[in-house]
Amino acid sequence: MSLKDLFLMGLTSGGVGVIFSGLAVFFSQGSEFIPYEYVYDQLEIFVSNGVVFVSVISFFALLFTWMLSVGATAIVYGNFTVKKLENEIIVMKGLIEKKQITIPQDRIQGIHIVQSPIRELLGFSTVKIVSAGGSVLDKDSVNISVLPFIKRNQIGSIMKQIVPGYELLESITPLPKRSKRKYIIRLLFLPILPMIGLTAAWFPYGALSFVGVPFLWWFALLQHRTAGVHVGTDQLTVQYRGVTKNRIVLKKNRIQVIEYSESWFQKRNNLATLLSTVKSSGASLVGKVRDLEGKTAHDVMEWFSPKQK
Repeated sequence: MSLKDLFLMGLTSGGVGVIFSGLAVFFSQGSEFIPYEYVYDQLEIFVSNGVVFVSVISFFALLFTWMLSVGATAIVYGNFTVKKLENEIIVMKGLIEKKQITIPQDRIQGIHIVQSPIRELLGFSTVKIVSAGGSVLDKDSVNISVLPFIKRNQIGSIMKQIVPGYELLESITPLPKRSKRKYIIRLLFLPILPMIGLTAAWFPYGALSFVGVPFLWWFALLQHRTAGVHVGTDQLTVQYRGVTKNRIVLKKNRIQVIEYSESWFQKRNNLATLLSTVKSSGASLVGKVRDLEGKTAHDVMEWFSPKQK
């Protein structure tokens, strides 16, 4: 990866949250060593200097933390290299401490493509290989980033050299339009109850909690638009969205379990939920798509079921 790639990867990695979490743990556990009274006095003086001053200082503090995240990413992923040998894939990374992971070709369980919202907006993805080797305690040896930061349109050509036989960018069968309302209800049902309680208890200010409803509505539509499956000759592709967008590509002979289920509400609308699982070193990679067209889900089960002789 180039320096530009490392810089962009650090900016979009979410490492800022990790750094803030680490600082929070330090301050919560360091009560014996931190002079809190002095800190509070200084904080009071700091706040009294005015909103503009506080905003500027906070901005530079956030910027500094972000730069720390970029630096940490550069140290971990500097000199990142993937080598393909005859029956093995070797991943090497590390600017200060070198780390090498070897993946036997016959232990590959599947491919996992991940896009955080900001990386999706910029057109970048992370591509991981799910390996049957490695240790349960070391996640990096089970879900191995072979392309930690790559343009989406470059994935197909590069991965064909690393793991030939996988089709990673096939178009999926989308969900039916009638399942859209189920995604909206599912996402809004739990938040709407405390919103109503806040409005009743602190009207009219409590009603401001409903400001988030349009965002939740939009996100439910985005989840619906993202989800789907594709069935090939010997390959199943499952796509879904939590906060991040996930595409899991599995070979038929590597899938441990495919589960088909339908609730009473789904049965009324001829919908179903499909869940596919591969296991690796005690961990599992699960692809779950809710509210598929019933026929599409049946076709996947038929594809995976053993044929009668």
